Amino acid sequence: MGNNQSSFYQGYMKKLQERAKKAVKEAQEKSFSEYFDVAEKKIRNIYEDVITDFYNSYPDPFYDRRGSLYNLIQTKKSYDYLSIWFDPSLISYRNGYAGENGLYDQVFRQGWHGGANINGEMLVPWTAPPVEYDGNKTPWSFPKPWNKRVGIKHGWRQAEKAPISPLQDFKRRIDQYQKTEYQKDYENVWNKYKSNIKIDI
Repeated sequence: MGNNQSSFYQGYMKKLQERAKKAVKEAQEKSFSEYFDVAEKKIRNIYEDVITDFYNSYPDPFYDRRGSLYNLIQTKKSYDYLSIWFDPSLISYRNGYAGENGLYDQVFRQGWHGGANINGEMLVPWTAPPVEYDGNKTPWSFPKPWNKRVGIKHGWRQAEKAPISPLQDFKRRIDQYQKTEYQKDYENVWNKYKSNIKIDI
């Protein structure tokens, strides 16, 4: 009788342990999946703030803001991972896609607000006094002035560059997120699922 009881309880405890492991594993998988939903949303919000701040750091109407920097970030998630990358082909180009060494490098990596690479320098047209483009000549058709007014001086000047590039700013903010909120976000999600673990006996 004693041996039978011992065998029964051993078998019972083994099944209980197996069910507990299964319940914990299911809770972990659900918590990971929800956590990556939270992380993806926060990372995309961080990126959007980065690009908005970059555009606002030099809101000169001279530059043609197409907003395509917002489209660069790409994410893919599953229940156990979250991948993040940037697609250079999603930047708007006047003259076709120039690869990673085009606007992706000049604007996103380096932080130039605009301009043209002329003999190794990033330059933009200027006039004195300032005039608005009247539709007759593009400002980029240097050395011809882009209006019919006389007495207008025109030439090239250095383009504007942000104090920090969008890519560097994004990395900086992600590092800060990982140090301050990353662990807390997961703990909040895990605690919710952990408290709801049920083991069928």
